[in-house]
Amino acid sequence: MQTLSNDILLAYTNMNAIREMEKEVVEAACWNWALYGVRPLPLASPATLYGYVNRGAHQIQTRADADAVFVLNTAGTWNNLQPAQPLRVVLDDIRAEYDASADNTATRNRIRDAVFELSLQAAGFELSAAQTPYRVCMFEPGDVVMFDHWWLEITGAVAETVTGDPLYGYSNRYLAPAFNHPRNRYASRAQPGGLSVDMQARVHARYVTRLQDAQAGYLELLAAM
Repeated sequence: MQTLSNDILLAYTNMNAIREMEKEVVEAACWNWALYGVRPLPLASPATLYGYVNRGAHQIQTRADADAVFVLNTAGTWNNLQPAQPLRVVLDDIRAEYDASADNTATRNRIRDAVFELSLQAAGFELSAAQTPYRVCMFEPGDVVMFDHWWLEITGAVAETVTGDPLYGYSNRYLAPAFNHPRNRYASRAQPGGLSVDMQARVHARYVTRLQDAQAGYLELLAAM
């Protein structure tokens, strides 16, 4: 993974005027960009991780499907989540904690955040307790243990995409009207279009020390345009 130079960071923060930026892998989903930098599939999808921990009678098949994905391990995608691997131990602990806890909003937020953090680690990111220029974010508007949208922030600039669309810089195209301003996604209820306190609890973000090589290379190319 790469660290962008100060010049590249400055150029990127000025790219908001571009708005739409064509990406080579147009079918890449939001999580593909945020976690891997539009690398071709197969990749370790966070949906499998969330399916693995989800509980309740209606989730039995979802768990079984996730188990099967880990066993199949297509192209070694899940090498770091095989039994006894450190991240698998963490994932199993998360599932056990969810099974043993009351299934309420507080629990679901806690479990969702734990799986989000593990998703970053499974993708190879190193998490940072201190603020860095790089942050990976996820949003789930529903009170469920899953996700709806992922995006990347670099020095506060939002870069996001959805399947079949270009990459967007400083965009609120996908999340509007839930987010009134793309540079203030954690707005208070008092601000027009801002998130309620309940909704803010479903925005999960972690600073990371570096970007994926594919992310850094793509953004360096755009910054040089």
